[in-house]
Amino acid sequence: MQTCNSCNERWFDLDVKDGKCDKCRKKLKFHASNQMDPGPAANLPNLTQIEEMIISPVHALVSLYQVRGGQFKYSGHCCNFARDTAVFHHNKLLLLPEECDVIIMRRTGLNPATDEEVYQDFRVRRLVVEQWLKYLEAHHPTFRSRRVTIDWERLSQLPLDSSVHGHLRTVETQNLSEPNQDIGPPQEGLNPGDEAPLFTRGFVPNVSTRQTEIEQLHAAAFHNETPIIITMPLVHGTPLNEHAGHTIAIDAFPSLFPTGKADYNALRDIEVSMIEWAAHLMRFKDGRFAQHPRFCYWGLNTILRHDAKKASKWYTTTHREDKELSGC
Repeated sequence: MQTCNSCNERWFDLDVKDGKCDKCRKKLKFHASNQMDPGPAANLPNLTQIEEMIISPVHALVSLYQVRGGQFKYSGHCCNFARDTAVFHHNKLLLLPEECDVIIMRRTGLNPATDEEVYQDFRVRRLVVEQWLKYLEAHHPTFRSRRVTIDWERLSQLPLDSSVHGHLRTVETQNLSEPNQDIGPPQEGLNPGDEAPLFTRGFVPNVSTRQTEIEQLHAAAFHNETPIIITMPLVHGTPLNEHAGHTIAIDAFPSLFPTGKADYNALRDIEVSMIEWAAHLMRFKDGRFAQHPRFCYWGLNTILRHDAKKASKWYTTTHREDKELSGC
């Protein structure tokens, strides 16, 4: 592993000489002067995923947790469904746990609320949330500009330090797994007899689909003939066009961008593609982007959808006869 002192990447085969990697010796594309340095992490306690959702102005993913069903794989699963459009929650911070884009799916009668894995994902600490909101109010451009209003009275509705698993949207069904269902080989890294973790993480890419989030959840989660109604969290917000230059990344992941620097849509002298931007951050020296359980999925999905959009434009340009087709 090598570290470049110019772009602050830490990775293999960077060919660092005199403190600069091969890319930085050619041009300063990934330098802080080109708005590519997110700065150091905030000197605050690490946020759990539900805590970050509570303080995020923008929600770009819907997380669906399957609890020990075995239908997707092995013992449990967490799917991140990209929203059709990111949603900006104006005048809604901080959010309450039941308003976050999280759905728990479990077998009827199963209550894992005391499981340590659940506690780690859904732990909320009032003091930590308060510390982060005050920090963001002082350093993050979205909070400093008053684009969002913090309702400090809502802070008292959060627990001092406990799991909010019971407050999240839950769907119970008898059909998460069949008695004779093949649940696949043992999970990688586990010894025989070891119990698999409650949740394993995965991603549902949304390259080119006209389905709504609700329809995607139905298609991915349920394979039975009995319709099950899933009600999305009751959060009202303004949909954002990700192609209109909105700072979605810094608002959806404030713990990664505590000072709001290095958003993909930041003004730059040297143009950077989405793939270059995401790859640079994944190689950032402190590892916080690579270790984040949702950022990599959002980045991949955004890249895939951008590529699909470009491909569709190319197709309609080179196949003019198809462009003129009607819906009849």
